[in-house]
Amino acid sequence: MSPTQRQIEFSAEVQAFLSDHPALNISELERHAELPENAFRYTEAGDREIPEKHIARARNVLRLYGFPVPENSTTLPDVLPEGTAEHLVRWLQRRPAIKIQIVEQLAGIPITTLARGIRPGKSVPVKHLRAILHVLIQYGYSSPDLK
Repeated sequence: MSPTQRQIEFSAEVQAFLSDHPALNISELERHAELPENAFRYTEAGDREIPEKHIARARNVLRLYGFPVPENSTTLPDVLPEGTAEHLVRWLQRRPAIKIQIVEQLAGIPITTLARGIRPGKSVPVKHLRAILHVLIQYGYSSPDLK
């Protein structure tokens, strides 16, 4: 059975999204979306399309991680609102497919800075918060206070 146009278009969008977002763990995304193993991996490689019955679930989970990437992304205010670091930690905890080490690299901050900051009883250093937020906005991060 050949893929539908919807499958082809969605799979192409997913393929582009995953290549643009290297900090996402594909296996964790598949688990989060309750998709068959390698569903996203095959799509990322261009080997096959996501089955029609899984498109809605896949799209809903990918939206948690910034899919599709908004054209007019959030701009950061000069002074970040109080509680931004705590909100960021909660947001990351709900998105286990984001690879923290890659976010640290993309943000240009010392490795393990963010990983340590999201542990219980710790906090993300304020001096690195802006760089981290710039990266995570590309992955769907937003806060009502940042708009």
